[in-house]
Amino acid sequence: MDNNFLALPSGALEPLVGLDSLILDYNRISALQPAKTYNLTKLSLGHNLIREIPSDAFNAFPAVVDLNLRGNLISNIEDVKLPKGLLTLDLGLNRVKTVPRFQLLNLQVLKLDKNSVEALLQHNFVLLSNLQELDLSSNNITTYFSNSFDGLGNLMKLDLSHNQIETLPKFGSLAQLEKLNLARNRIKEVTSLEQMENLAYLDLSSNEIANIRPEALFNDTNLVEILLQKNKLNSFKGLVGPFDRLRNLNLSNNEISYVYPTSFESFTELWNLDLSNNRFTLFPTDFIKTCQELRYIGLSKNQIKNLNEMHFSNFPHLRALDLADNLIEYVIPHAFVNSTQLQELDLSGNKLETLEPDLFYVSCKKINA
Repeated sequence: MDNNFLALPSGALEPLVGLDSLILDYNRISALQPAKTYNLTKLSLGHNLIREIPSDAFNAFPAVVDLNLRGNLISNIEDVKLPKGLLTLDLGLNRVKTVPRFQLLNLQVLKLDKNSVEALLQHNFVLLSNLQELDLSSNNITTYFSNSFDGLGNLMKLDLSHNQIETLPKFGSLAQLEKLNLARNRIKEVTSLEQMENLAYLDLSSNEIANIRPEALFNDTNLVEILLQKNKLNSFKGLVGPFDRLRNLNLSNNEISYVYPTSFESFTELWNLDLSNNRFTLFPTDFIKTCQELRYIGLSKNQIKNLNEMHFSNFPHLRALDLADNLIEYVIPHAFVNSTQLQELDLSGNKLETLEPDLFYVSCKKINA
């Protein structure tokens, strides 16, 4: 790799009858016209100058299972006959505009990130029944059909981040999906998500979400992490659960000024709650008392003025509390009583002039004020 080859070095490869893997990344190869058949299982031609691929070019590589074409200039691969046994296909960082209906029944990983795809076809992936990972991030996708994702019953990871999606797609039956990334789109509302019983990670950060219906994730209660930071929420009504596996909930960098008494009652096993950079003037900690497993609470960069008595008391597992950059003028004694595991407390960037000597009944290792 990293030479100045302009084409496949067929002459040099001819004596290497046992060659299994060929990596020619970062060269200047622009044509793919092999002169003979090779018994390779891995072929990597990433970051070359390939624009067009003859339809029969890969007939010379019938045994390839790992094909890397990332970082070329390919705009159309629809008529190319790919090796039938492919397990991994990387077409990221090209100029592909339309995702073909690949007929690759063994394919497990398909990367099409950083291309120019604007729309998905009907039944776009129906012939990829064994696909486990699909990366469509950093395209310009705005259009799709309710059946675009049909046939992906074994998919475990789907990345649609950095597109132009405005409404949640209909995904159909993705029973094995574990990770769904929809960050950095233009989604404005979360109304419902189909049942994905194995979904553990959901990223909806950096969208334009102003409303989340409480029942939106009712069928996805095995979630471990929900990321909703950098949206336009002004309140959070909670989610109909229970979400017994949820550990991380990020609601930072929104416009939230109000939560409800039931907002957090479904998150009894929550470890980390981030509400930093919102618009709270007072945070009602009674509303999170059901979250007895909390390890971290982030409330920095709000407009909180005072901490009342017992405000952050009785959180037996709480280890870190971030209240930096608020407007706190006074902390009433006993605000942290019985939160015996608290080790880090950040009160910096507030308007405090003094702290009561008997304020802490905990063994904090780090207090930043």
